[in-house]
Amino acid sequence: MLDPNTEHATQLVNHWYWRPGHRPGRPFYTWHLTFNNQHDLHRLVTEYHNILHQFSFLGLVPIPWLHMTVQGVGFVDDITDHDLHTLLNAVRAHTTHLATLSLQFHQLTARAEALALYPKPVDAILTMRDAIRHGIADAWGTECVPEAPDGYQPHLSVAYANTQHSTAAVHTALAGHHLTRATASVDHLSLIMIQRDNHQYRWQVTHSLSLL
Repeated sequence: MLDPNTEHATQLVNHWYWRPGHRPGRPFYTWHLTFNNQHDLHRLVTEYHNILHQFSFLGLVPIPWLHMTVQGVGFVDDITDHDLHTLLNAVRAHTTHLATLSLQFHQLTARAEALALYPKPVDAILTMRDAIRHGIADAWGTECVPEAPDGYQPHLSVAYANTQHSTAAVHTALAGHHLTRATASVDHLSLIMIQRDNHQYRWQVTHSLSLL
């Protein structure tokens, strides 16, 4: 089922074009929420996968690679070990007071490049992102904080579009399915090195910051 309370894209576009600076084999540092051992969320995503697997224009996100992007940092080959160490200390200082996230997920939203679950509530995630951005500014200067401060929309992608296609068939397939909402408890924030080769996000966690 699609969320009736959000605006849905009517056309999907290919998610896997190369963004500026990205290329095969060039990893990127970013702060993510990851969802290992979140079995209730895995159950809901699997239920959606069972409905969506029929569509060749969608690539389903494997359960181990479910993630929520919070704040980008920069390309690994542009960041020295010293700069990374400074960054980690500054972000840790700004996030040490943050509490474990208790999130709920339920209905899908059709975004321009993906079908995604929006978490509720979002306030704690936005607060976390602001804290990370303040940490980056302290470490490297305000001018070195990537991405715009506004417009961020927390989401967990369930499937990425691999070509341009209407969402009409997805609407039809999901109609009448009433899936039970899922909960997830996230007690850490991860700095990862991520790559997007071969239409698949894969990453290595380099550092993890615990939440209270």
